[in-house]
Amino acid sequence: MTKEFPYIVVLANNIRKPAHYISWLLVIITFLSGTYFSITHLSPAAIPILVLLMLMIISLIISLRKPSEEGYPSFFWTIIFAALCWLILPGGFYIGLLLFVAAFLERQSHIPVEVGMDKDGITLNHFPVKFYNWQLIERCLVKDGILTIDYKNNKLYQRHIASSISAEEETELNNYCISCIRQAAGVSSEPGN
Repeated sequence: MTKEFPYIVVLANNIRKPAHYISWLLVIITFLSGTYFSITHLSPAAIPILVLLMLMIISLIISLRKPSEEGYPSFFWTIIFAALCWLILPGGFYIGLLLFVAAFLERQSHIPVEVGMDKDGITLNHFPVKFYNWQLIERCLVKDGILTIDYKNNKLYQRHIASSISAEEETELNNYCISCIRQAAGVSSEPGN
């Protein structure tokens, strides 16, 4: 997040694992399809596909060797090369376009999901970024490793947080949210009232 927030809660990112397996599937399917086309069409037309397959494999090796803090490497460039390969393959134009979208979504899966809280409201850096004014929120609290945002329109948002926070930090964050909600409603900002 680019804006300065007094409180930021990092949520557990449960989409990295499925995105990792889907990326592997896309890479394997592209490799098999490109190899099959190259073997069945031994002509100069297969040379660009072979070059892109080699670039795809090189970028895959680089991705796998690069250390990653969450344990799942980014396959962004590998999927980009796979998409370019599909654009060259006969009848693969739309699959190539879908792979470009998949590469963008795969990159998004590596961005930590953060919830920033300030005096104006709550900002969720999902795709797309969402902002909720405190006037729209009934309650916001962190308890037992779960962030709960209860909206006034009876919508409920609950997610696990990535790392545990101390009881003091939890109380401080909850009191801050209570004071912001009360201030937005025009009530005294004392948490005990």
